[in-house]
Amino acid sequence: MTRDQLLTDLKRALDPAIADEVEAWLPAGDDPPRGIARSDTSDLLATLRERVSAAFPDRAERILAAFDEQAGFYLSLAETIQWCSLVIDERRLAASLRTRALWPAPIVGQTATDVFVHETLEQRDRIVRELVEARRKRLKHWPLTRGSRGGGRLALWCPDQSIADGSAELESRGYLDANDGPPWDTWVATFPAEDLTSIVVAWVPPLAYADANAGIDATPTTAVRWLWMHDDRARVPRGVERLDP
Repeated sequence: MTRDQLLTDLKRALDPAIADEVEAWLPAGDDPPRGIARSDTSDLLATLRERVSAAFPDRAERILAAFDEQAGFYLSLAETIQWCSLVIDERRLAASLRTRALWPAPIVGQTATDVFVHETLEQRDRIVRELVEARRKRLKHWPLTRGSRGGGRLALWCPDQSIADGSAELESRGYLDANDGPPWDTWVATFPAEDLTSIVVAWVPPLAYADANAGIDATPTTAVRWLWMHDDRARVPRGVERLDP
């Protein structure tokens, strides 16, 4: 990741009130030859938070809350793209993106999304946070790639809207499962919706686009859909919609 790429991604993630000042805070100099290491990225985000607190003391709490959500989302997206690029196998596409080691709890006699669908909203949030952390630990020694779409697209899954009729699973050749859920390796984050349900944001790799699209077209509900199809109930971070054509 070059300095300019990092700047572009952070500006996209930051609240508009501080976006214009980000460039001055980034260290100048040559771009690192192998990209910015994950620890360097974390240090940079911590420095930015300190500068925000100093520059906007009267609005710091509100801005930092938005900053944490937005920057955290883009960091998770970058890690999702990187992880999937390492584990994806075109010959066993759906299975290769369902790494058992990432799922926070044992799966016995049912699918992972069977467990997820029947959890409370708080438990769903916990599962996704733990999944993201498990993925992050496994990527600890890899340089962080750019937080863009990586040629893929973003999809939204609302478990509570699934009727589990199997149509999406069949037409997507198993990429979406019986609950219309995308592979959990591709999960980026979860957000609340205004109807007191939750929405999982997932990245769809280019290799999986055709299967995912076939599944989305087949499902009789809006349980799973492309990001550009979302309505105001999906309170994803500012600017995320610009990631999808």
